[in-house]
Amino acid sequence: MPSFTDADLRRLAGDTSYRRGVDYVDSVGALQDLPDGVAATVVGMDTYRARLYTVNELVGECSCPYGQEGNFCKHCVAVGLRVLGDPDTGPAHAADVRAYLDGLPRAELVEHLWTRAGKDPGLYTRLRLAASVAGGAADLGVLRAQVARLRTEWLSDMDVASYLDTAEAVIDTLAALVDDHAAAVQPLLRDTIRHLGDAAAIGVDDGGEIGEVAVLAWETYVNACVVAPPDQAELAAWMLDLQLNGPDQPEITVQEVLELLDPTGLAVYRAGLDAAAQDSPRSWRLKWLRESLTAEAGDTDALVACLAEDLTGAYQYERIAELLLADERVDDAIDWLERGPADGHAGESLVATLRDLYGRTGRHADALALSENHFATWQSDRSYSGLREAARAVEEWDSVRARAHAVLHEAATETNMRVGDLYARILLDEDDIPAAWSLTQRRPCTAETRLAIAARRATTHPGDAVDVYESHIEAAIDRVDKAGYARAAKLLDTARPWYLKAGRDFAGYLDALRDLHKRKRNLLAAFDARGLR
Repeated sequence: MPSFTDADLRRLAGDTSYRRGVDYVDSVGALQDLPDGVAATVVGMDTYRARLYTVNELVGECSCPYGQEGNFCKHCVAVGLRVLGDPDTGPAHAADVRAYLDGLPRAELVEHLWTRAGKDPGLYTRLRLAASVAGGAADLGVLRAQVARLRTEWLSDMDVASYLDTAEAVIDTLAALVDDHAAAVQPLLRDTIRHLGDAAAIGVDDGGEIGEVAVLAWETYVNACVVAPPDQAELAAWMLDLQLNGPDQPEITVQEVLELLDPTGLAVYRAGLDAAAQDSPRSWRLKWLRESLTAEAGDTDALVACLAEDLTGAYQYERIAELLLADERVDDAIDWLERGPADGHAGESLVATLRDLYGRTGRHADALALSENHFATWQSDRSYSGLREAARAVEEWDSVRARAHAVLHEAATETNMRVGDLYARILLDEDDIPAAWSLTQRRPCTAETRLAIAARRATTHPGDAVDVYESHIEAAIDRVDKAGYARAAKLLDTARPWYLKAGRDFAGYLDALRDLHKRKRNLLAAFDARGLR
């Protein structure tokens, strides 16, 4: 039983978790003693398993998401408070179990252990595996059967802990055999890796524990390969099949592949990748492996050729350009970026990168032509600002702006709210308030754009601004929630000075609102908070 105080729980958990833990004390199930601490289930949003023990200081572990991140959670606090509140627990009442076991006759100790193993599958599995390798022998039949037990297509949440315990026991046993039986355990480790990866993928490994054990199995396999190098062709074929057709866990990096394979194995691996590319050219795993392997070789042209096999989007052209720019091959990068629009892939990012490179190399006319063509196809804040930048570089913004506005005027139809809103925001940004206001009367825009334009128009036409704001105030109230009420109060407060300028009765409008919505206490409270009385 760990020794700790209430102050220890407060310090480790922090104020928030401690306060919440107090509320969960009655949700703690039966306490179970362990050699170094105590464990219990705690019922919250789910049923969690919490454990407290001492390693120099009190440590808490819990299966809840917050606990899995390494935090001393409210469930650990609840268990700790339960221990402190139970007068029959604690170090003063702990018997010296180890001394008791030391004093038992060997036969009686064996009988105790055997009886317990009969009720505890996890303990029996560990004892069975230990027996299979006792005295330097290696009963591979027992090991093979236990590895096969790791193959599963379904696990419940309650099964995960026992499955992990079995998997760790299997790996520990296989690891113990590596020095003397490395070649013999390699096939078993391969099966273990595959079974654990499959188990990690069936949706119960939220904390990643099964995936972590799969990584441990892979590391044990790597050690076995170092002790007794396997046939390179067989190893290459197995690793490639696991990476292309196996589960996501464990993730085997290309660096690990290169460390395990000699030139013969690497040639088999590369040939397998090339053959797979003919059958499944769209496989994301295959693409990633081929690109990673090519990148490790440091040959830019080879990697460009690899990336160029899939030119289905602007992103691939940009990736190629980035590689070439890293080698200071600016002209080549420009050539590849130019291919994107020519092939029908003129994304915003690609166009911006190409325009920048044109500017860096003094090709300002090309930058303008690119930007204007792109804006004609896709109108956005980014394409407009890029067009403006390119036009100003050659001092042609006035004429280009007129053409750009003609494009916006034509595209801002009654059914195209996106472009209409963009056009209104551009006019607002360029201080053309009359044109912006006129557009909002003819074309649909977002509420925020309409309000922003109305606020600017209030300088010369306060009555227009009041009309717009009143419509949005009433729409916000109609939401019938606190956020809507707060918005209505903020809009009304903003519009208050415009009423006087427009010769409108603000007090009368406010009184009418308060009377109409007098049953909406949260609305009246929002008004009061803004001084709207």
